[in-house]
Amino acid sequence: MATVFTEWNFPPRVIGQWNSILEAYGDTRVFISPAWFERWWNAFGEGRELFVVVLEREGEVQAVFPCCITSDSDGEILSSLTNDHTCHFDFIVRPPVRREALAGFLELAGKVKPGLGMSLEYIPVSGCNGEALFSALRRTKTPSHRYSQPWAPRMEVRGEWDAFQKRIPGRLRNTLRRNRKKAEVEGVLSFEVIRRSEQLDQVLDVLFDIEYNSWKGRNGTAIRCSAGTEKFYRELARSAMQSGHLLIFLLKQGEASLAADFCLCSGETVFLLKPCYDEAFSQFTPGNLLHYESFGYLFALQEIRWYDFLGACEPWKMEWTAQTGEYGWIRAFPKSLKGWRNYMLRYGWKSHLRGIRSRLRSTSVGAGYGSALR
Repeated sequence: MATVFTEWNFPPRVIGQWNSILEAYGDTRVFISPAWFERWWNAFGEGRELFVVVLEREGEVQAVFPCCITSDSDGEILSSLTNDHTCHFDFIVRPPVRREALAGFLELAGKVKPGLGMSLEYIPVSGCNGEALFSALRRTKTPSHRYSQPWAPRMEVRGEWDAFQKRIPGRLRNTLRRNRKKAEVEGVLSFEVIRRSEQLDQVLDVLFDIEYNSWKGRNGTAIRCSAGTEKFYRELARSAMQSGHLLIFLLKQGEASLAADFCLCSGETVFLLKPCYDEAFSQFTPGNLLHYESFGYLFALQEIRWYDFLGACEPWKMEWTAQTGEYGWIRAFPKSLKGWRNYMLRYGWKSHLRGIRSRLRSTSVGAGYGSALR
């Protein structure tokens, strides 16, 4: 049975089974939980049409596809529940029914909204759903394109702290030492870790003010610049504190707040959602000073193994680690003359030919396995 939810009114049974499927998704499950998507939808859903597909069999949820319908220059498109404040996206599917569920999702979307395009973002390449979905699109001869790039640098924060310090690149290590001395000439530095606080809103005020006092404030992209965005992060922080997932790091110089990191803990991983520093103190590189203190704190926690920077592989992140993930984007067009035209205009014949060659190789490999089995 397939149900399309166009309002956030899921029965408790569906929410419970959705959460049970997430156990197979590791530490990133926090970003594809019902709670995460509900907060996201309440903050950013205006102007979008909710389109969450739930597939069930004998009363058991088999798959959830958290999507919405938006529009762009090509017309209406089925989009993932994602935007610039998204860290990770995936479908929630029980592995034994993956291929069947993805095919059913595509068929249902095509019937409910004929001529609908598709745009999905922030899908981990290492996951199974993105690859399976793209293969399903190709099997149905749907004009589609995917793109991936290194994303979400991460580093291990388990082992000997002294050994880690020695692995820090010399230039960065010297910068940390020099700038800490410069900062302490003007005031005593202090490092705070906030996991629970009766004054959480005041703590968030400090964090949001720090972020606003940077290029993000000037560009209008800081949390303070959007009521919906601020609502999202405040609700996220309150919920995370109640569930024990909240982790905020703060670097101060006397009474002045220099830098802050808004993080979430999930399983063995700490995810960095929002790093920020006050540009008035940029001569001290307060962001790096804060990260150094944060890593020292995390190395002392036996339950934490990974620190995930999330987002693009920016140079300041790659100073700390060379390890990254890889994330992809999938775009599909309607199987119509207009759809094929828009696909060709946007991605060209080369992409189409590469897809044909890939399918021919897959067919050849499949034929070889078939012969071996016979």
